[in-house]
This record gives sequence, C-alpha cells and structure tokens, in this order.
Amino acid sequence: ATFNCYPKSETNEYVLYPSICHHEDFMAHKAKLYWYKDAKYFLCYSCNSAFDIFGLIQQIKKCTFPQSIRYVCDALGIDSSDLNISVDKVTTYDWKLSLNKYITNTENKENKIYDKDILNQLDNIYYQGWIDEGISVNTMQKFGIKFYKYKQQIVIPIFDDNNNFVGTHCRNLCPELIKQGLKYYHLVTLNGMEYKFNMSLVLFGLNFNRYNIEKTKTCIIFESPKSVMIYNGYDCLNNSVAIFGMNLQKAKRALLLKYKCENFIIALDRQYEQMYNEDNQKTEEFKVYGKTIMKRVDTLSPFAKKIWVIYDNDKDRLLDDKDAPIDKGKDVWDKLYRQKYLIYDAEEGK
Repeated sequence: ATFNCYPKSETNEYVLYPSICHHEDFMAHKAKLYWYKDAKYFLCYSCNSAFDIFGLIQQIKKCTFPQSIRYVCDALGIDSSDLNISVDKVTTYDWKLSLNKYITNTENKENKIYDKDILNQLDNIYYQGWIDEGISVNTMQKFGIKFYKYKQQIVIPIFDDNNNFVGTHCRNLCPELIKQGLKYYHLVTLNGMEYKFNMSLVLFGLNFNRYNIEKTKTCIIFESPKSVMIYNGYDCLNNSVAIFGMNLQKAKRALLLKYKCENFIIALDRQYEQMYNEDNQKTEEFKVYGKTIMKRVDTLSPFAKKIWVIYDNDKDRLLDDKDAPIDKGKDVWDKLYRQKYLIYDAEEGK
C-alpha cells in the first residue's frame, strides 16, 4: 500500500502484484510480479528478476540494503534505532580489487577450505529461469545449488577435486548489481564472512565428473558452470568441467592430467558475430577468438593425444553471439558435437 500497489489475485501458492519493480506506470502493464508464500520471495516474469522485500525496495527506491531495512521498519512502525545499521554507508565496486583475481601470481597458492555448514543455512529455492534453460531441479540438487534471499543470489558452491568446499560463485539477480558489472560474485553473509576462491586453481564439476574423465580419458571444457549443469541433464556420461571464463591455467591443466585425461574437447562460448566479412576475409573478432583457442591448444598439446574444438560456423549459424555451444538445446549441441574440428593429433604430429 505504501507504493499504491495492490494485489491483482491470490491463490494458496502465491499473490500476484503489478510489476512495480521496473514499470513506473505499473498499472498500465500486465501484472507479472509473484510473491511466493512458502519461499517468501518475489519473482517477476517480465524482467526475470527475483527479490525479497528488501531487494524489491532497493530496486524501487534505488537505495542501499540498510536503507531498505530502515524503510520497512518505518513503514511498520518498528523502532530501528537498535539495529546498528548505517544508512549512509554506500558500498562501491572496486574494479582494481576484482581484477587482482585474474592477474595475481597464483603459483604455490591453495584455496581456503570453508565449513560446509553455511550451505545448510541457505534456501533450497531453484530459479525458474535456469529450469527453462535446461537445468533441472535434480541437477541443481546434485550440484548443491542454493539461494540466498537477502542478496537475491543463486549460490553455486565450488568444490575442489577432493570435494572440499572452497568458495562460492553467485549469480546475482538484483538488476542494480548487474548494472555495476556484478552479474557474478562470491557469497558475502550479513556478518561479513566472504566465501571467495581463486578461479585459477579449480575446475567446476571435477569433483563429480572426475571418474568419468578418468574412465573415458576425455574431457569437455566449457566456460561456465551452467554449461556443465545443462550437459548433466542430457542422457550422457558427464565428463565435462568449467574453467570460469576462457583461461586455462597450468594448475587447471594439472588437475585434468591428474585424472589421466588425454583427449580434450574445447567448447568455449561463441565470441564473434561473424567468421567472415563480405570480402570472405576473417573478421577481427574471429581472429581474436581463434588466437584464444590456439593458446588453449598450445597449453594442452604437449600432454594430449587429440584435441577438438567445437565452434559455430557462418553457414549453419546455430548460436547467437556469446552463446555457449550447449545453450540452444540438445539437438543443436549434438550437431555441433558431431561436426567438431580435430585441431591436434599427436600421432600425425599436428
């Protein structure tokens, strides 16, 4: 009522509200903001964002998290003077600090091992957007996916190959954080505990898929954890890992060699709009992409029997720019997999 926004309908499962989260004239638009009673969070099927009450107020009022708490207290007549929160403190994004995780020398470093108990304190809520993309609830349960309502984050627990909990990789659903370039971040609890990890030292999915990699002596290398989870839903022997981007550091290579991997299938995201220009010359984007692939090949070839690359060509154009090879469903993936390009064969010396 504070925002002159009233329910449109209600069932035993949810209450439906106008999409106040992103429409200033929300009464002129179709209501798509659902409040789920059991889960106690909002999900807008128009802007595809999830919020608890504090997150929704942050979105509407463009305020900080402490300010949203104070706003709720004031609206309900609750004395907030004893909450020890600062409404003036504004957290800013330190891009230099974030950059350090990519440029810091990581030799002889190890990831910290955290207490897994924190995962039991998070919610078993499974994001419908991921389900629509092909990541089933069973798969999310297998990989231990959680939801942190206070920050509106999908929490991906990160484990090393010995199944030690070494950090988190969180998908932010808050539009303001995404605008700041924080689509992904690590879990930070309300008491300030941070569950971060060094990406150069771990492969997502290896703790689950190491036996399949050792059995087949083959590994599919994706960029993102989502790709590994989507692939898990296919009727296959999951021998994939994610490298958190396009970098394949020596520590990651060592992990694959540890499990007797000899054959590598590089399946990075499509990072080019077109392969060739109107003059049938390779585009600059595709040249950069090709150099990136070859760096990965050079890293693996001294230890490999065969290396394939999965990529989308201009003729078929099965993927959009920035898509992972697995993003368009099983049929597209199967076609791309069948036409994968053998780029290195140790027996032939090339």
